[in-house]
Amino acid sequence: MRREARLPLRRMARALLVMLCLTLAAGMAAAEEARDYCAFGERSSLFIMDRTTQFDPADEKTLIGLLEGFYNALAAGERVLIVTIGAAATDMKVVFDECRPGCPSGRLLDRLVSACRPIAALGDLQGFEGRFIAAVAGAVKAYQEAPASELFRSIAGASRMGAERGYRS
Repeated sequence: MRREARLPLRRMARALLVMLCLTLAAGMAAAEEARDYCAFGERSSLFIMDRTTQFDPADEKTLIGLLEGFYNALAAGERVLIVTIGAAATDMKVVFDECRPGCPSGRLLDRLVSACRPIAALGDLQGFEGRFIAAVAGAVKAYQEAPASELFRSIAGASRMGAERGYRS
């Protein structure tokens, strides 16, 4: 009789263990989904960098100030697209295309039930910042000296490219 009583308990313990594993797997999948910061973003920002001339120290100082203001104004979930343009209107290159990590702000109840974890988002934000800086630094160093550029056509093309990708303004 004792042996018979143990058998259902073992089956129940195994069933509970399987349920626990499934629950943990679902929770991990939800956490990964929460890291899709683009899913709740409402805006997109396009930063265009002209590569047709080399930056002198005054240009670099201006660019740093502009980028700092641009970066600090980004909202959580906002898509950031950095495009470099060259001498020809078709000479465009996307050097950065990501959404800013962070949890959506909202009502207290919304934050309590959100799958977004602020600590994980903070870690992701540090990585985002490093990639952002590396993309800008690479673009600044990769200049192409050109006697003229089709700046206005290039800007129009970059804006059109963002719209074709479905970015929100």
